[in-house]
Amino acid sequence: MEEQGCPNLRKCPMFERFKLQATSALFIQLYCNGDYTKCVRKKLRDEGKDVPSNLLPDGESIPQ
Repeated sequence: MEEQGCPNLRKCPMFERFKLQATSALFIQLYCNGDYTKCVRKKLRDEGKDVPSNLLPDGESIPQ
């Protein structure tokens, strides 16, 4: 059976930063379960680069 969604979803630390579960759900729907190849976090990780904890999947950063 083929894996559905981003293989990094379960271990992605980004979601710990959100207080509202609805915010996490939106990013999961758009990126993790959608076209996760567009996720900037995944691209950096796949390139072996450090992924800032405040980096969103769309490349924007949230305040530390």
